[in-house]
Amino acid sequence: MASGTSTALTTGKYVVIGGLAVQIIFFSLFIVTATIFHKRLIKTPTDKVLGHTYLPWKEHMLTLYLGSFIILVRSAFRVVEYAMGYNGYLMSNEWPLYIFDALLMTCTMAIFVVRHPSEINALLKGGHGKVVHNVVGVRSVV
Repeated sequence: MASGTSTALTTGKYVVIGGLAVQIIFFSLFIVTATIFHKRLIKTPTDKVLGHTYLPWKEHMLTLYLGSFIILVRSAFRVVEYAMGYNGYLMSNEWPLYIFDALLMTCTMAIFVVRHPSEINALLKGGHGKVVHNVVGVRSVV
């Protein structure tokens, strides 16, 4: 907003909205790809999936879907926020930002703290898939 011209502000608004729309499109394609992968793995499980007594890949796929849905809701909020303009209700009030941005991203982080994808990698490499804390408190999956 430092440049100040009305044309520059309008152009910036459309660039941001366009970028968010591209983000939503590609993120949606990612979810479609993950869904296809999920369905194929259910239909034809791999030897790695069949060879483990406990490989929680279905739980991880559900975690991925939930996290992705929350991120898509946040992205849609951001599109509406910028579409309403700099004087719109969403930019003029803080509470929607706390709910539809900060809270949604906090929920996404919490979901992936509980069920982190590195658990699958650790299990496939012969680990136990359990979270441990070392001396300095850094989490790692073994």
